[in-house]
Amino acid sequence: MNENLLRDFLFLKVCDAVKSMSPLKASGEDGLGAVFYQRFWHIVGNEVAEYCIKTLVDEHDMVEINGTQIVLIPKVSNSQNMNQFRPISLCNILYKIISKMLVNRLQSMIHYCIDETQNAFVLGRIIPNNILVAYEILHFLKHKRVGRMSKTGHEQSIRQSRVVVPKANARVDGFLRSMDPKSDETCGIGLVISGVKWRGGGVVLPVSWAKARRSP
Repeated sequence: MNENLLRDFLFLKVCDAVKSMSPLKASGEDGLGAVFYQRFWHIVGNEVAEYCIKTLVDEHDMVEINGTQIVLIPKVSNSQNMNQFRPISLCNILYKIISKMLVNRLQSMIHYCIDETQNAFVLGRIIPNNILVAYEILHFLKHKRVGRMSKTGHEQSIRQSRVVVPKANARVDGFLRSMDPKSDETCGIGLVISGVKWRGGGVVLPVSWAKARRSP
């Protein structure tokens, strides 16, 4: 793995990074979008590739291309208030090419660095999957009527769980926790959602769930 990360960057990898970029995305300070490099690669390709490779091996300083323009774009039509806009950063295309090369280098081995429960940064995984799983479990626990999760004797074991669904600008850190199934103690599956930060309020859903005693 370390040998793959440390191998030399080639001209072909620079070309692949340029071709994989969206051609019409907003450009940075120089006003040249990715479409310029893609259409005129046969003219500027050698110089661009040489610059990017030398930057990656610390022969060039990134200060000259590390400028970012922050602009506001509307979230809704006919925006009038500041909260109806959101900021985006417009980076230099050369900076994006170098970043893309690093991403492509890490892509083949990032799954070794990211835990199976983490749904970000790995191709094919998306963060909303965790939210869907959490709601499916809560829905099941709330509507279960038969089996080991009967209402008898739940007075001491019922726990109140509150799920906050933010309207916007939120960060939800959640994880599923289960006790050791080999233990003789009461076992169950619980949902913990913590670290919720939001602006503008949210919707609070009270959910009751209980532990289930494992059958002998």
